[in-house]
Amino acid sequence: MNVPGANLLNKALSVIGAQQIDLYAFESSVTNEIGLDVITYAAPVKLRASVQAVPQEAYSDMGLDLSREYIAIWGSAALKKLTRNTSGDQVEFNGNRYEVMTENDWFVVDGWTAVIAVRVPSP
Repeated sequence: MNVPGANLLNKALSVIGAQQIDLYAFESSVTNEIGLDVITYAAPVKLRASVQAVPQEAYSDMGLDLSREYIAIWGSAALKKLTRNTSGDQVEFNGNRYEVMTENDWFVVDGWTAVIAVRVPSP
């Protein structure tokens, strides 16, 4: 029987396999002397996750920009999205950097989070 706390994602990843991504957790944002926000991220942490492309056919249903590239990530970490006063966490996958835009946070209940992330220019 599966109950909250059983971490269904880890069970699924043991069957379907997982990719390794680097998680860069948002740390802070400060305004520099010329008025630009400078965002800092923590050192990367390796994370096992399932990463899949978001089909372009779903972009309009999800309100996504057709000119951008998105991935869906299911990971055993509390990935955080962009909010009013913070930047979203970033992940590196397949040589590209992505910023978390949306989150379905099941981390407290079951130890995983599902997110949509958008590709950003490399820092």
